[in-house]
Amino acid sequence: MPRDEESEFSKKLSRGSAAIKKAAGSNTCGGCSHSILGEGGLGFCAINENYEGDSLRIYRDDAYACSRFNVRR
Repeated sequence: MPRDEESEFSKKLSRGSAAIKKAAGSNTCGGCSHSILGEGGLGFCAINENYEGDSLRIYRDDAYACSRFNVRR
């Protein structure tokens, strides 16, 4: 990937990350009913996909939740 495209991609990731953090507020994936987590908070999201079309991975239970957060009961 050329340097300019890499820089633009990094900017898009930063903007996306900021939007998720803002939408999440104090919500985390560990408290969301859509997260399917194993030991250590590792797992995936049942409703969101990554850019490859696979389930979005979650690497810690205190990860920022998306705007589709639904409290775990």
